[in-house]
Amino acid sequence: MPFLFHPQSEDGLSFDGTHLTVTLHIEPIQDISKVVLRHEPDNEQFFVEMSQLEDKGRLQTWQARFPINQDRDVTHYVFKVQTTTAQYWLDARGVTNRIPPKEYHFKFNAEHRPADWVQSQVFYQSS
Repeated sequence: MPFLFHPQSEDGLSFDGTHLTVTLHIEPIQDISKVVLRHEPDNEQFFVEMSQLEDKGRLQTWQARFPINQDRDVTHYVFKVQTTTAQYWLDARGVTNRIPPKEYHFKFNAEHRPADWVQSQVFYQSS
């Protein structure tokens, strides 16, 4: 399986109030024919083609912008890399060869976001 990575921090996800811009990093794969983001506005499958940006080190960087769901707080999305001989899906668990079940898709909640300071904190758990 190829290395695919979607950072769910400021490095790979931005929200402008109505749209998400997401970033996907891919190790170079021969014969990529298409990289898409799949989401379900109004519970209908929809694919958004991703655009390739400049490489970061040895990784290709791809990006897409899409509207969040208007009918519910949580927007689900997943990535698909299509080559001439295979397809690879990236969900919250990792890379698979088949479309993952919705419970494993990436999730963005537009209404309930952590406070900005949370990203820069270290949390400890004691027992």
